Amino acid sequence: MRKLFTLFAAFVLVVAFTVPAMAAADWNFFGSARMTTFVEIDDPPEPADSDTDTTWTLQGNSRFGANVKAGDIGGGLEIGIKGDADGNGLYTRKLFGTYTFGDSQILVGQTYTPVSGMFYSNQVWGGDNDLLNCGQAYAGRRPMLRYKINGFQVALVQPNAGAVGSLPAGGDTDVLLPKFEMKYHMKQETFFMDIYAGAQTFSVEYKGTNNDTDYDVTSYVAGIGGGADFGPAFVKANVYYAVNGGTFGLAALGKDDPYYDATTDDIIDVDTLGAMGVVGVKAGDTATIEAGVGYIQNEYDVDDSNKDDAMSVYLNCTINIAPGFFVVPEVGYFDYGKDHADQDEGKMTYVGAKWQINF
Repeated sequence: MRKLFTLFAAFVLVVAFTVPAMAAADWNFFGSARMTTFVEIDDPPEPADSDTDTTWTLQGNSRFGANVKAGDIGGGLEIGIKGDADGNGLYTRKLFGTYTFGDSQILVGQTYTPVSGMFYSNQVWGGDNDLLNCGQAYAGRRPMLRYKINGFQVALVQPNAGAVGSLPAGGDTDVLLPKFEMKYHMKQETFFMDIYAGAQTFSVEYKGTNNDTDYDVTSYVAGIGGGADFGPAFVKANVYYAVNGGTFGLAALGKDDPYYDATTDDIIDVDTLGAMGVVGVKAGDTATIEAGVGYIQNEYDVDDSNKDDAMSVYLNCTINIAPGFFVVPEVGYFDYGKDHADQDEGKMTYVGAKWQINF
């Protein structure tokens, strides 16, 4: 009986302290329902035949969440919903807290990393692809410790110890340092600019029959982007260079992972160059027309290496039906180029629309 009384008293104390704290905080809840409705025509290399399919489903970046503010303390939560024929799956998109003091802010938790929070393109195919794998640097939402002051931010991010192709089995991966990322964002009335970079290193231990060998895998990325408004028209562009982007965690078409070369007993790096650009015009509050192109190229650091490249182009129109409700018809094309073996990888054309209601 005494234990029950103690538990009840503890519960009362928790409620007594929690309810006033929640009441003092400013909670702003939101949601976003997104449907993708596209017809995709795949044109694979010969002798395979072309194939046409329709994608008609809830987008995986549909979400609900809240932004919270309580004085100098803030935070955010986003839960994503993946829809399919068998039901829905929930996952954590964002969960972070912030402490703001003066012009500075400390963030603890998971959100877009410094090299990932840039969305210059509004390509909606593929669940809002945004050219993130074909010209725009993107490393996702990861747990991190981030410091931000004015337009500058630096973060220690959860490392991404990706695969190293052809490395002999039997060893383990040792990660001693977190991933480092930084970005400087400058914004004026009619233009903006982003300068960003990141680096990561880890080692793979191989236990051989005669000796143990540690192979160091270092990856980094650096890029610059920006945009400008010219009345109702706008333009945005980005270019980046990466080494071992796959192990860094960058989204990319083609193979951008390093591999182990047994003849030299070394890790062979892969260099990636990505570039993209968009132009558009706003027709008041009714519609926005946008065209974009992206390109990516991966090349191994060996003599006579073939480039593994790809290109994407699209044209769309965002039509505002009501506040928070819009539809984006889009037509686009992917040329997957050739792989590292100089083999054609096919093409794909798509047409359809994204439907979205924010509430």
